[in-house]
Amino acid sequence: MISMRSDATNTTDSGWGSGEACPENCTCRAMDYPKYRSLFNKTVVCTGVQFLNNIFPENIPLDVEILDLSHCRLTRLSLRLTLKHLRFLDISYNDLKVMDRQIHKLTALRQLIMRNNSLSYLQNGAFSGMLYLEVLDLSNNQLYSIEPHTFGGLNYLKKLNLEGNRLHFLSPQWFVSMPSLGWLFLSNNLIGRLKANVFEMLSGLFTMKLDENRISYIEPGAFNGLSHLRILYLTDNLLQTIPSQELHNLPLLQYLYFDKNPVLRIPTLAFHSMNLRRYSCEAQSVSGFDTESSVVTVNNKPVRISAEYVAGNFITISWNGTRNQWSMTGYEIHYKPMDNSEKFQIIPLDHRLRQFRYTFTNLSPLTTYMFCIVYVFETELYTVHCTNITTGDEDLSTTGITHINSKMIVGVVTSIFILLILGCCVLVVRRVGKRKDYLEPLYSKDTESLIDVIPLESMYQGQTTPAACSSRTSLIQSQD
Repeated sequence: MISMRSDATNTTDSGWGSGEACPENCTCRAMDYPKYRSLFNKTVVCTGVQFLNNIFPENIPLDVEILDLSHCRLTRLSLRLTLKHLRFLDISYNDLKVMDRQIHKLTALRQLIMRNNSLSYLQNGAFSGMLYLEVLDLSNNQLYSIEPHTFGGLNYLKKLNLEGNRLHFLSPQWFVSMPSLGWLFLSNNLIGRLKANVFEMLSGLFTMKLDENRISYIEPGAFNGLSHLRILYLTDNLLQTIPSQELHNLPLLQYLYFDKNPVLRIPTLAFHSMNLRRYSCEAQSVSGFDTESSVVTVNNKPVRISAEYVAGNFITISWNGTRNQWSMTGYEIHYKPMDNSEKFQIIPLDHRLRQFRYTFTNLSPLTTYMFCIVYVFETELYTVHCTNITTGDEDLSTTGITHINSKMIVGVVTSIFILLILGCCVLVVRRVGKRKDYLEPLYSKDTESLIDVIPLESMYQGQTTPAACSSRTSLIQSQD
């Protein structure tokens, strides 16, 4: 078989590979590989090289860390080598039809890229030895059958890509051992319905793509367990109604993509109590195109930043929303001046302190700053809200209140003075009333009524006097 030469050449680095075997027409050297986030790795690149009998090459350095065998027309892996240090393997764009049972020997592997092959079946325990695998890409194959325990043992898997296959259903057993999974891509398959509790074990899932399938029904409880899901794609399916009850089981959902579904009607409270963003409704038929908007009641409003106090060299901001402040796990505040290209400075929010405001000091006067609330999940950043705030002049400082509003002081003093005058008036009126009652008690109507019914007795025993009609007539008689 004649080998085909690609852009890669048979080169070695003086620090690594000089004494090692290197496959023909490949590059073997220590380098920074753009497809892998780690720097300065022992790398073998054989992209586009056609090997003898189209099988996995055997003359590969045993301490290789990154291996790229994409576009090599491989039909079999036949992995006989023990590559204990291999962390990244790209065997995409080949013609692999069967998963090699020996691949579990790659115990140090972090990323396995197998997209665009001809795999149709995955057996139980296919990846059982890859205890530290974080990324598994099986997209654009011909998978129609996956045994229940195929992904067993992938406890650290963060991203699983099964897009572009021929899967008709999803099994909850596939996801039993994936507590760390954050991204699940299932687009462009043949899935017809979502069964109850199928994602129950994926409590850490952040993004799920189910677009371009044939989903016509979502069973009650299908989204149970997805307590941290924020992004959900259901675009281009066969759903005729909004699965309102199921969506209510997604407390942190922020982005829902539901276009290109044959929706007949949207119930009034379809999105009630959901933390979504902008709502719009568009309808198109043979008769024309119509767009309508309406007010939608939303309880869980997203977090928003507002300026609480602005001075010359500091700004205090606060954030509010209906979300509990103590659930702000994974959030950060990013800020920087708007007039330069400086990187954002980062302030992590500690949910244990129940923070809902923060003061930024040592700022420049009369300068506009951008403040953003950012959600952090693994290595992904999602901006929740940003606002621009301009500091005041230099006279406004952080040492305390140095400028006193004279109008406010006058108003406060005047109010106190008026209250004192009113209090004195009330006190004087009460005292005058009491003194009047003391000086003229006999002219009280109450007193008169009492005297009318009480007879006056003689000062001397044995003598009687006629009853007086009133106290006034009694006094007149005594004078006579």
